[in-house]
Amino acid sequence: MANLSNATPTYVLQRTPYTDSQDILRTFTLSDGRVDVVLRGKKNKAELFTPYVMQFAGQSALKTARYLDAAGPSHTLQHQAMFCALYVNELLYYLLPMQEPFPLIFASYSTVLTQLGHGYSQHPTTLLLRLFEGACIESLGLHPNLGIDHNGNSIAADASYRLNSQLRFELYPHTQASNTPLFMGSTLVSIASKLQHFGHGQLADALAHNLAQDGKALRQIYQPILAQLLGHKTLLSRKLWQASNP
Repeated sequence: MANLSNATPTYVLQRTPYTDSQDILRTFTLSDGRVDVVLRGKKNKAELFTPYVMQFAGQSALKTARYLDAAGPSHTLQHQAMFCALYVNELLYYLLPMQEPFPLIFASYSTVLTQLGHGYSQHPTTLLLRLFEGACIESLGLHPNLGIDHNGNSIAADASYRLNSQLRFELYPHTQASNTPLFMGSTLVSIASKLQHFGHGQLADALAHNLAQDGKALRQIYQPILAQLLGHKTLLSRKLWQASNP
């Protein structure tokens, strides 16, 4: 029997045929973050959105999967839930550096799949995605401070702000036109308080709080940050969603 002492919880983000008997798996592991592995044997068919336990080895960037087995049932995802899951897979694939663990993102990803598999009836799908985006951005050290402006002053509830190119909030007069979204200080302070209550990345706890009304503001905050991180990369999940919803 194989020694599985160093096996790690794993999800498969992408699967690509490599040879007639091998696949390349782009995986997200609890212990090592993003890891690409070769899986031998067509009988070992790895599926997306399924929790696995994997053991891998190798000195090169492309590892060899020594052991891969399901750790639970696959999440059954339908239509919108499937597109949402493909979207978070692409975020992980493009945003995370190789072989660097991100345990909070891993926990958040598991929560996203569970919520989507349940039909996302308890919580708005858009809020689920925003909180996952926030967990990624926070874990990468790029989440803007929602309580302090770019000059180091506390955000004033009755003032308006915009997010600058350094990902900091700066005062912006109500009366001036802006080509970027403006945020009332009261909105930023409210969101900051809620996020601080459970900590970034604790998505399961975040869903228990009333953040639904903040979904639009979170999207406007996270969108330019994600655009900066993704660069010119095109997300296939967005194209598929647009094609299925003309």
